[in-house]
Amino acid sequence: MATPNLNIPDSNGAQFLSVLNSTLQAIGASFAGSADPASMSPSCAIAYLIWADTTNKKLMQRNADNTAWIEIGTLNDDGTFKLNSDHVSATGAALANASIMWGTAGLFTWIVPADVYEISSSGCGAGGGGQGTYGFGGGSGECALALKLAVIPGETLTINVGAGGAGSPVSSSLADSTPGGNGGNTTITGSFGTITLQGGYGGLSTTYLPGESGGPGGQRGGFPCVAKTGSDGRIIRIGGKGADGLFGFGGQGGIYAPVLGDLGSYWNNGTGGLGWGAGGGGGGNDPAKPASGGGKGADGMVRIEYQVTA
Repeated sequence: MATPNLNIPDSNGAQFLSVLNSTLQAIGASFAGSADPASMSPSCAIAYLIWADTTNKKLMQRNADNTAWIEIGTLNDDGTFKLNSDHVSATGAALANASIMWGTAGLFTWIVPADVYEISSSGCGAGGGGQGTYGFGGGSGECALALKLAVIPGETLTINVGAGGAGSPVSSSLADSTPGGNGGNTTITGSFGTITLQGGYGGLSTTYLPGESGGPGGQRGGFPCVAKTGSDGRIIRIGGKGADGLFGFGGQGGIYAPVLGDLGSYWNNGTGGLGWGAGGGGGGNDPAKPASGGGKGADGMVRIEYQVTA
C-alpha cells in the first residue's frame, strides 16, 4: 500500500475534493503504507505523527522534535496491532478492581499496595445481644457504605472489627436477669485518622426496652409480643426480633408456650444475628417463670475496595 501525501496541490473543485478525501482517509488509517511520510516532498511528518509501516509490520510514532521515528508496536496481519510494553504509560494502563474483607471480630492490619491513593470502605459495628427474660431484641451496629478515604501507598492500616454482643444467659429468677451485651465498635485507622462505627446496644432488662442502634444504618431491636390462642386462652409469648442492618439480618425471637391443660411449658432462646452487624433475638419470655436466653449479636465487618494496574 502506498502512503498518501498530505500536501494538497491547487486544483479545481472536483479534483480538490478527490485529493481531500484521500488525505482524510490517510489520517484515519494512521498513514498506513510503505513510504516514509518524512521522505515525501514536501515532508508530511510532524511531531507525534503515527505511521503504520506496512512493509516492515511496525507501528511508528514521530518524536517530539520531529527528527526521528520511534517504534511503538508491531502490526498484525489482521489489521490489529500490539504496543510495545516499554511505550505504554502506567497512567494509561488498564485498571482492575480488587477488594479485601474482614468479617470476624479481631485486630488486623493491611498494607496499602503500590500506586493506590484512594480506597472505598464499607463496614459496620457489631450487633447487640438479645435479652432473654423479658424478650427484647438487640440493636444493629452503625454502618458505612462506600466511604472514600485518601491513603498513602505502603502505609499500614489497622482494622479492629467489633465482636457481637452476648445474648443474656438463661436466668432462674427475675432478679438474676441481665441485659444483652452491647456490640463492639469497629474502627479503621490510617493516615486519614480513625473511622469509628459504633456497635448496637443489647436488649435491656432494667428499662424494659429493646437495644438501640449504634448509629446511621442501624436499627432498634424489636419488642416482645403476647398472643392468646385456643379455647382455654393459652398465652404464647414471642421474643422481640433482633434488628436488621445493611449487612445482616436480626436473630429471631424465641417462643414461650404453655401446653394444653398447663401440664408443662416450653421456652426457646432467641437466635443469633446473621451476617454482620445485626442484633440478636430476644428469648421466649414468661416474666413469672424466667427460663430463656437471648441470641448473640453478629460481629462487625470491614470491606475495602481499590483499583490496581491490571
